[in-house]
Amino acid sequence: MLAFLLSALSLSSLVFRLSWLSLRLLLFVRLLSSPLLLFVRLPSSLGGVSISLLRRRALLFRPV
Repeated sequence: MLAFLLSALSLSSLVFRLSWLSLRLLLFVRLLSSPLLLFVRLPSSLGGVSISLLRRRALLFRPV
């Protein structure tokens, strides 16, 4: 019974740690993408392509 409680406690702390890390990563991606969103309005096609690539990369690393 004690081992079960300890394993459940360690599992919950691991889940909490993972959710905290994913939240920080999400905030970091948002902070990075907010100035990038300004470049989307630029008429240059090169800027738009680079922004779409950066957005795709950010979406890949975004935690589900």
